[in-house]
Amino acid sequence: MSLIERIPVPTPFDVGNVNSYLLKGNPLTLIDPGPATDAAYEAISAGLSSVGLGIEDIDRLLLTHPHADHFGQMQRLATEAN
Repeated sequence: MSLIERIPVPTPFDVGNVNSYLLKGNPLTLIDPGPATDAAYEAISAGLSSVGLGIEDIDRLLLTHPHADHFGQMQRLATEAN
């Protein structure tokens, strides 16, 4: 069983997909949740669902750097997470 899950997240930017990472520990942590788009939200939801989790299960959100393709989804997820 992997403690880290990679979740590919689509972006509307030239960079293409970015990666979000789920650290399956205590606290459950999501790193770099992607841009503020519905497609990114759906990718995060699907990635969590594939390991039996939901957005409400997230305990902590982390960002590696302040680019829109990494942090745009932060506010939406923060309001729905634990």
